[in-house]
Amino acid sequence: MKELLQACARIERAVSNLYFSFRDIHHDSDPELAALWEKTAQEELNHEQQFLMAERLYAAQLNPDPGVTLELLQKVLQSVESVQQKAQAMRPNAQQALKMAVSLEEQLAETHMKTVMRFTDQSVTRLFAAMMAADQDHIASLRQRLAACAEQA
Repeated sequence: MKELLQACARIERAVSNLYFSFRDIHHDSDPELAALWEKTAQEELNHEQQFLMAERLYAAQLNPDPGVTLELLQKVLQSVESVQQKAQAMRPNAQQALKMAVSLEEQLAETHMKTVMRFTDQSVTRLFAAMMAADQDHIASLRQRLAACAEQA
C-alpha cells in the first residue's frame, strides 16, 4: 500500500511542477493567471504532503479499489510528465494551458476517488475527502478562468 501512496505523492509533485511552469510562462503577460497557477501549484504540494503523511502513518489501513495498481499510477505519472514536457516545448497561451489543466485535474480527481478514499480510519478518509473537494475546486477555478479567456477571444 505504501507504494500506491508514494506514487500518488509523485503525481501531485509532477502536477505542481507543471503549474509552476505555467506560472512562469504567464508571469509577465497575465499576473492574475500566474497567481492562480501559483495557488494551485501550492495546493498540489499540500496534497503531496498528505499522501506522504498517509504513507508514513496509515498505509496499512488503505483498502484501494482492486483496479488501481502501481502500474496504473505510473501511467498517470507518465501522462502528467508528458503534458509538462509538451507545455515546456510549446509554451502554451492561457487558454491552451487552462484546457490542459482542466483535463488533467478531471483525470486526477477520478484517480484519487478510486485510489485513496478507502481507509479503515474514518478521520483519514475525511482528510482525503477534503483533498478531493480541493480537486473539484481546482477544476471549478480553472474552468471559470478558461471561460473568461474564451469570452475575451
